[in-house]
Amino acid sequence: MLLLAAVFVVARLTQSPVQPVAAAPTTVTATPTNQPDTRTPPTSTTEPAPETSETAGSAVPGDGSSVPKGSPVSLLDLPLTNNEWHVQHGDHDVQLTQYQNSLWTMLATCNSSAYRGEQQFRLKNFTRLEVKAVGTDSTASPDLAVKFEVFLNDDGVNAKQTVVVNPGETKTLAVDLPANVFAVKLRTSFTTPAGKPCRSGNAVWGSPFVVAAGR
Repeated sequence: MLLLAAVFVVARLTQSPVQPVAAAPTTVTATPTNQPDTRTPPTSTTEPAPETSETAGSAVPGDGSSVPKGSPVSLLDLPLTNNEWHVQHGDHDVQLTQYQNSLWTMLATCNSSAYRGEQQFRLKNFTRLEVKAVGTDSTASPDLAVKFEVFLNDDGVNAKQTVVVNPGETKTLAVDLPANVFAVKLRTSFTTPAGKPCRSGNAVWGSPFVVAAGR
């Protein structure tokens, strides 16, 4: 009986071979990793704020040989002729832009005492006068045109430099100074016809300075 049972089992195994079971396909999902971004982001360039003052007080007031060559010295640091101020001075605007260490005069076409303004400074050993901006301020009449003149030494007739600024304009000004210069006079006046209707406003020298000849 045991022999017959064994034969029967062997026969069953021979007749029904084990079918291989196909493995289910495996789906692999790639998970992105948070890798650091090594690309360099574009950088924005910001222009530096303009200097509001290019001045350096000299060791001896008015003497450009007492400071290093090329040093800018504000006109407000120079000695005054007869030690008298005839114009306003401080921080002021030229067409809404503020300038430090400025000079300005109120001009009016209907007031003969306000037809022009001027201020003289004493100096020596300077090579150049520069003004960052000349023009009228934000309170001036919109049709007021102004003339800016620079005179050297005691000559009040022949201007070394003249700049006419039309309403709403802003201009720069620069004058080379001769070696024998001992005084600089700044004068403002209007080119608009005098009389009424009255047009008025401040004529402004924005941050004027002289350049030292050096030690």
